[in-house]
Amino acid sequence: MALNYRLENGNGGWKIYDVNVAGFWLVPNYTKQFAPILQQGGVDGLLGKLGELNKSAAGAKS
Repeated sequence: MALNYRLENGNGGWKIYDVNVAGFWLVPNYTKQFAPILQQGGVDGLLGKLGELNKSAAGAKS
């Protein structure tokens, strides 16, 4: 499977800001889902929520 990504060159160098998985770019597809979390808690709130989701997913696999 091919992996495509979008890059941006900023002050800290090149950074990946979007990834294409199975023909779908992740950022546009998750924008609607994460918009309310970003509005309430900003990036820190989103990162916290993603951490919670990862922990619960890892626990479900055990």
